[in-house]
Amino acid sequence: GRAGRCKAGVCFHLVSKRRFKVLRGFLESELLRTPLESLCILTKRLNLAPGPYEGVDGIPAFLAKAIDQPHEKSIANAVERLIEIGACDDEKNQLTGLGWKLGGLSVDVRYGKAAIWGLILGVSHSTTLIAVTSSTKDPFNLPRPHQKNAAEAAKLSLAAGSQSDQICLLNAASKFSNSKRTGRGNVTGNSHRFCNDHFLSANALQTVVDTVH
Repeated sequence: GRAGRCKAGVCFHLVSKRRFKVLRGFLESELLRTPLESLCILTKRLNLAPGPYEGVDGIPAFLAKAIDQPHEKSIANAVERLIEIGACDDEKNQLTGLGWKLGGLSVDVRYGKAAIWGLILGVSHSTTLIAVTSSTKDPFNLPRPHQKNAAEAAKLSLAAGSQSDQICLLNAASKFSNSKRTGRGNVTGNSHRFCNDHFLSANALQTVVDTVH
């Protein structure tokens, strides 16, 4: 993954002919393929775009300086979402108190707001787990063709009848954490057994637990 990033190099991949035919010559800049809400907040926190939206020192003007500048509509949508959740002032385009708090969290701004509300309402651990799990790599491994039904059943069991992806992720992270605490000398074995039974990635869930704590 570092070939060509740190110095000249060669990277080999084994792919099918069908996939090879549709591969792009170069991967798009992350600025063009990821949500911009957190980046917009960062430009305000660092005083890189202190002015109003349409000003020469506004967010669009600053991001236009990028080598691969994001589309104007993408920037507008990001700022609009920040205004909707109360992180940015509509008139002067400045961060609110909530916006400053969200800028210090390493999760999607919507989940960040949920985590803050969770703290206010006394359910911070659960909302933080949901926020971190939903903002990181999907912890579910891709099952083999003959295991698809078993993997789906495992997801349903973690959702506990809620039909909610967030509850499913919350239960996965909580039970993984509990399996590590109640290992009786076989902590790694218990946690990995839980992950194998539910088609989960132990590394992904460990990242979630480490981030939360």
